[in-house]
Amino acid sequence: MDIITALVLVALITLAIKAANKFLPFSVCAFCAGVSGAWVFLSFAVLTGIAPAASYLPVITLLMGGTVVGIAYQAEKKFGWQGEKSFWLKFAIIVGGFYAGHIAAGGLNWITFTLELVALTTLVYLFFIRRSSGANSQIHSAKVAELEEQMKNCC
Repeated sequence: MDIITALVLVALITLAIKAANKFLPFSVCAFCAGVSGAWVFLSFAVLTGIAPAASYLPVITLLMGGTVVGIAYQAEKKFGWQGEKSFWLKFAIIVGGFYAGHIAAGGLNWITFTLELVALTTLVYLFFIRRSSGANSQIHSAKVAELEEQMKNCC
């Protein structure tokens, strides 16, 4: 039942964020939010005694692993990593992140939970809210400049 609860949470949060993205001034990856939101909610439930740790810590750890892989791929996309550099940076994020998730789930307490929330909030800001200054923004800026030039010459 623990994995079913987690999957229902992932689905509900994912669908809620997909709907909310229509109204937000920025777009959040609905799957990232669904997976991360589920383990945050379940961690809170374990810490408050609502959910039994023995049943839910393995599921929380599994979901944290999904978040780590999502972080690696969002970082690649956000910062325009390519080729060999992309592989090694994602490798470092995934190996380090899996270890951090294991430690965090194994030592789950209110301090760890607070640190997890701070880390997730920082990542949401970096990946979804903050305007890019990397390769993607240069491409975007070039397109904007090209469109502005075409508009000047249109009439």
